[in-house]
Amino acid sequence: MGGNDSLGLFRASLSVMVAGIAVAVLLAGCASSSSGGNGGSSAPDDDPVWDDEPSNGDGDDEDEEEDEPEPVETNDQDYVIDDGGIANPWLNAEGDPSWSEPTEDDVEVHQAAQTMGLLDEDGNRASYLPDGDGEPLTGDGVTIAVYDNFIMEDHVQLSERDGDSNLTRYHNDTRDAPDNHGTHVAALAAGRNGVASSADLELFEGYNDSGDTSALQPPGDTDLYDDVVNDTDASIVNLSVSSVNTDADDLAAVLDEGIALVMAAGNDEDSVPNSTSLETANRLANDDEAGGLGVLVGAMDETNEALSELAQSNASGDVDAGGAEHYIAAPGEAIPSASTWNESDTSLTEMSGTSMAAPLVTGSLALMKERWSHKDMDELVAILFESANRDFDAFQDSIDDADEDAELESDRYDHTLSPVFGHGALDLEAAFAPEGELSVASADSESSATLASTTLTTGPALGDSLSSNEALSHAVAIDERNRDYAVDLSAMAIDADALPGRGFDFGAALGALATPRTHSEIDNPAFGTRMTLMTRGSVDTLGLAEGDRPTTESMSLVMDFEDGLRLDIHQAQLDFGTPWQSPVLANDSDLLMGVDSDAHIQGWDQASVMGAAFPVAENARLRVAVTRAANDVRTDALRPSPEDSSTAEEVSMALVGTYGENTLWHAETSVITQDAHILGSDGNGALRFGDNATTHTASLGVRHDQGAVSVFAWHEYGITHVDAAEQSVLAGVDRLHSQQTALGVELDLFDQGRTGAVVSRPLRVTRGSADLSVPNGINDDGDVTYLEASADMSPSGQETRVEAYYARGFAWGDAEGEFRLNATVRNQPNNIASADQMLGAGAVTSVRF
Repeated sequence: MGGNDSLGLFRASLSVMVAGIAVAVLLAGCASSSSGGNGGSSAPDDDPVWDDEPSNGDGDDEDEEEDEPEPVETNDQDYVIDDGGIANPWLNAEGDPSWSEPTEDDVEVHQAAQTMGLLDEDGNRASYLPDGDGEPLTGDGVTIAVYDNFIMEDHVQLSERDGDSNLTRYHNDTRDAPDNHGTHVAALAAGRNGVASSADLELFEGYNDSGDTSALQPPGDTDLYDDVVNDTDASIVNLSVSSVNTDADDLAAVLDEGIALVMAAGNDEDSVPNSTSLETANRLANDDEAGGLGVLVGAMDETNEALSELAQSNASGDVDAGGAEHYIAAPGEAIPSASTWNESDTSLTEMSGTSMAAPLVTGSLALMKERWSHKDMDELVAILFESANRDFDAFQDSIDDADEDAELESDRYDHTLSPVFGHGALDLEAAFAPEGELSVASADSESSATLASTTLTTGPALGDSLSSNEALSHAVAIDERNRDYAVDLSAMAIDADALPGRGFDFGAALGALATPRTHSEIDNPAFGTRMTLMTRGSVDTLGLAEGDRPTTESMSLVMDFEDGLRLDIHQAQLDFGTPWQSPVLANDSDLLMGVDSDAHIQGWDQASVMGAAFPVAENARLRVAVTRAANDVRTDALRPSPEDSSTAEEVSMALVGTYGENTLWHAETSVITQDAHILGSDGNGALRFGDNATTHTASLGVRHDQGAVSVFAWHEYGITHVDAAEQSVLAGVDRLHSQQTALGVELDLFDQGRTGAVVSRPLRVTRGSADLSVPNGINDDGDVTYLEASADMSPSGQETRVEAYYARGFAWGDAEGEFRLNATVRNQPNNIASADQMLGAGAVTSVRF
């Protein structure tokens, strides 16, 4: 075979050259050299080969002398020194075009690390590259084999790597000293500051001292593919060389083991990659599907806009030429990494070429394999290809300028390929981004709920019981490729009071909220009836309310018959109070009443009530009522879909009577059934409560009037049963015990009005738990794993609310009105122990027309 072209190592930011000095020929697989922008030479196809076949290169037979580049010593103040005292080649303050603008810390990040998506603008590992536990991905547990020349394994970039990673050398190089090329390449792939810094490294060295590549052999005079398959656990082999073994029988072992070969495309400025690499990639392609085990890598320039002229990168060719389906471009110009200059184990230098681009892709695949170990390498290659960046002018221009007969469409891929860039430029951010709609797997259902449909709005009764749950904070969602992504389901629990139109409206309270009331009475002696129609609305006179106030908040129609029968019909917006509260409660406090006898069905938009009451004794009446609540009015953050057909129904029976002349008592029991709601909380998607929740309640209230003073007390207790829901991580909910209590006093000031105070403990779950089955990962077989846990459904705190009000009536023409001042203090609001104390005050004007 012909003689070897020399491949000089270079540094693009070189400012000082050692001119006129002849140096020894440095062999470098697919690295090109540059000095002061003079173009340099490119690597021929006949650089290292593994078998004894002649090369396919077209280079001349005479070695060229190159000016030796000046490496950068690590004691140069421009490099950032890490905590271990070692320079980070990606972080500098050089100021040449390869580096970014200085950060706030005066650190410049190499553009290659940013354009490929490895580091952010501050030089930190990109936030979208976490492992399942949120730690940065480093290739841990993945093995990379690098085939190159003599590698300095004692260089700090290789000897001081992260974690418990292993480094093994298979030495078959008789040179006297390590070479820049192999050391530079190995450190880029998996060095201390390489892409996959914790990956296990298997270093195969094959050069001999004469530089005769025809004599190149891997260790033991055996085929490299067999060595990798039989002696290592490598998932990826980096081949920054210009000729590779294309023997079908030898490649069969690689196919059987599913090992990806990442090959430099070469630096000859050809329209297609090196012929042996191209043939190998085609042999390793999937028959009809995307991906494959052969990856051809071209070198992009520093702007990531074109193939590097400095690196003289080969292009991909079209589909018919065989390269476009297997080709991806990566940064390959002025790439910093380890150097063996002066046999220093700490020096750094910059080199250009497809040899430098290939290990960046190799390391990227290692990160993907670490993150999703259940994925075969050919599928990860497909993801890398399909996620490549095609959104740059040169990519589209290469398609527009292609020959008419160029084939740019592939049955394996949906996107158009480029005859220059193949799939496009390496884009780690896109490769790690989920595809399609994320879903949350359920252990008890073959189908899954989408993450977008998953919401949880917790009322005070549940408080922070789920939002503080540790198991929910370690969930995963699955994309269309069966890849898991960490998601904090507990963070999706929203306090209902925080939503627009929900809970206490401080804006309305601080404004002068006018509350018009109508009261019409019609007597019909012929039928012995009396009808009373009452409506209530409100007007935000100062425009301070958080949400729109409905024109009509409630309507009531009451019909009294001579025989004592009473029929009542009500329609009300539940957010603004109901007209059918327990008669012993002082619901005149309006905005600030802490205890609500309808708290078990709070969280619904509106409710309708039909009731009938009749005497059962001289001083007692029995009332039976049916309540139906629904979400037909408003759609907000509680419900992402525009329609919600779920409902709540309550059947109640109450006895109301008097004891003597001054005591009113009220005893009630009810059965409430709800869809996907419990105790004022609303779950959807993967956090959906059971389709049927049944609550049994019992309450007792007493009010005693003594002169101008009235004292009242009320207590309610409930037990809720919840069915398991499909597609939900809430596998089951145990009996939930809940209660609420109020004690109050009112003082009649006669002509001066009236005043009152209430101490209450709003509805709270006191006992009960939920069984959780939380998806928390995917095992090596591709099956979703689950964390089985239990959640205490009792919130962390117990709200105590102290309220006071003053009301005074007035006449306004023919109408009657009342002015009311309210004030409240809430300790541990919404039953959350860590919540700050809340204070509120408001003024309300009520007018009856």
